[in-house]
Amino acid sequence: MADPNVETKLSHRQTAEPKVDKVTKFERGYVPPDFSFKELREAIPPHCFERNTWRSAGYMVKDLGIIAVLVYAATLIDVYLPQTLRFVAWLVYWFFCGAFATGLWVIAHECGHQAFSPHKFINNTVGFILHTALLVPYHSWRITHAKHHHYTAHMDNDQVFVPKTRKALGLPQKDKDHDDGTSVFEEAPLVTLMMLILQQLFGWPLYLIINASGQVYKDQEWNFVRGAACTVDRHFGFLDSIFHRISSTHVAHHYFSAMPHYHAEEATIYVKKVLGSHYIFDDTPIFKALWRSYNQCRFIEDEGEVIFYKN
Repeated sequence: MADPNVETKLSHRQTAEPKVDKVTKFERGYVPPDFSFKELREAIPPHCFERNTWRSAGYMVKDLGIIAVLVYAATLIDVYLPQTLRFVAWLVYWFFCGAFATGLWVIAHECGHQAFSPHKFINNTVGFILHTALLVPYHSWRITHAKHHHYTAHMDNDQVFVPKTRKALGLPQKDKDHDDGTSVFEEAPLVTLMMLILQQLFGWPLYLIINASGQVYKDQEWNFVRGAACTVDRHFGFLDSIFHRISSTHVAHHYFSAMPHYHAEEATIYVKKVLGSHYIFDDTPIFKALWRSYNQCRFIEDEGEVIFYKN
């Protein structure tokens, strides 16, 4: 039985002293997780895995209701507001309607994980309808996204976020490389900003259309527990609740994808205790984090079994 008297705040990666592996040494002194999935599963209260169709439907109806109100309000913008305020009003509408539609997508995405309901037919029916309305193909997403969850951080089998290797980018060999392989032009802040905007605007559509994608393990050192531990929890401020906390509880979600979002925050408390130094929470502001990732996570080395991003 898990201890209910535990701290309730998420925190940065802890600094507990890791066990020393006397046989295999990895880059940066990294020590891979050595706990089992069974240990993690047993640390979480059983009720966190219970799926309630009506409760899930309640979140869906709430999101649909708010979107409907926003859409109706948008029809009044050009009727009642002066010209000078219309532009601002449309921007506010686009932002909040997009945010709540993203929350609705999180509910739809849970259907693909069979987390919306204990009944497969309901999951797939609701998921198909919501995904179709949001212009995301349901079954192809469900299948490929499940593979991503199963092989998170696997260099060969993951579906997304598979980094380029030094060789694939045509960079000099490690022992002959005396710079980071980029030009002054590529490092210019204006160019970085332009590339980030292009990535955020077109990355998702390109992923859906042609499967384009952006610390991984090679096959010998990878397992499910280690791969999922590479996931990061990140808070989106007031948007976090609109997104049903999918980002701030993403580690728990990767370990237990069939767990409903409304139990994931509680489960994170226990996941964090088992992961210890391997739990990561990053509260870097999102735009700063994007900038950092784009500039510092360019490629990985061709050699090694546990590999870190480099720039």
